[in-house]
Amino acid sequence: DKQPSYERIPDVDPNHAQIIMDSKKNILNNGTVIVSGTQMRKNEFAISLTGAELTSTKKTIKDDLFYYLSGEDLEKKNKISMMLPDLKSRTVKDILIEYSYKQENELLKTNLGYGISSSYRFLDSFLNTPEYYVSDILISSFPYSVKSKSIIQNVKVKNIKSLNKEIKSPWVYISRKFKVNGQDLEVKSEIIIYKNLILNEDLRKPEFIKLKKELEENFKDVAIIFSK
Repeated sequence: DKQPSYERIPDVDPNHAQIIMDSKKNILNNGTVIVSGTQMRKNEFAISLTGAELTSTKKTIKDDLFYYLSGEDLEKKNKISMMLPDLKSRTVKDILIEYSYKQENELLKTNLGYGISSSYRFLDSFLNTPEYYVSDILISSFPYSVKSKSIIQNVKVKNIKSLNKEIKSPWVYISRKFKVNGQDLEVKSEIIIYKNLILNEDLRKPEFIKLKKELEENFKDVAIIFSK
């Protein structure tokens, strides 16, 4: 009280707050998809699960994570397995999630055969930014980065490199690369959210309008058409 001060902590480094995802998708003949993999939440990104068992049951936490991972409210029979560390500590530390689940209606039916989505939910906040907004837009609690590798097993694809794309901007960086490894398709992607808040004045800047257009053209409603 004798020497008061006002201090501001530095912004979170997006390369420090990370989520690292590694998954495999096995597409059965009846169209059902078995998904298994790991998700590592590092440093600041682990905050959302730190101490979660102090306020929620393990079952509730797992149900929430199954929904987060799959993007749908899975039936009990389709939640194959999930392993979590102890989440009773309030001390933030890296959290590893191991999981496996089944999706019965994941595939898209097209006139060229079956397809599987390659969209990114992490980019939804950038796409839902109409120019008529009169306020700033909160993207996330802090800047962060996502590194992902997904393997789709036993599929045949054509012209897959046409979906490779890299976008750089002051707000977000995103890269997506496809590679055929034998009978499998490997998808590697990286997303870096540089700014967790989009200022209202930025929404009408030519650079941001260009970014939004590129995201809509290359990352919204993208599907991989394959054959078995």
